[in-house]
Amino acid sequence: MSFFEDYANGKGFFTCEDLLSMLRTTESYLFRQTVCDVATNSLNKFFSSVIARLNTVQEGGGNYREAFEAILLEEGTARRMPTDDEFERALKTRDCYTFRRSFYLLSTLENSHHPKNPLDFSGGGYTIEHIMPRNALNLDDWRTMLGPDCERVYDELITRSAT
Repeated sequence: MSFFEDYANGKGFFTCEDLLSMLRTTESYLFRQTVCDVATNSLNKFFSSVIARLNTVQEGGGNYREAFEAILLEEGTARRMPTDDEFERALKTRDCYTFRRSFYLLSTLENSHHPKNPLDFSGGGYTIEHIMPRNALNLDDWRTMLGPDCERVYDELITRSAT
């Protein structure tokens, strides 16, 4: 992104803290889009238009970081960042077991609890497991817990992030 060029060239549009904030915002934006299953087919064009708009902001002396974040949060646009409610709803209902970014999600959540000593999950020593057993319908306790419509509830919940 041109953020790096602008920062590396010492143009003074933003501080190192601003750059880090914009990168974190970009990461959050892209991940929320993915979890909420928003089409990501034209992100190159979108980010090009964002940079063009930021160039106008910088020429006018506005705050680059604030403008960047405002553009991503802009209401009424197809490319806006999903809200917390949209993200939470998608996360609760998404098939996380086959979700290709589930490992990223789970490792990020785990490492958020101890940022000074993050764990390295990239070595392949970890797997994603279910809390609800795959054979839950064969176990009376699980059938009781899932209720009278246990088959439907099981099918609905087995691949969700909470299980």
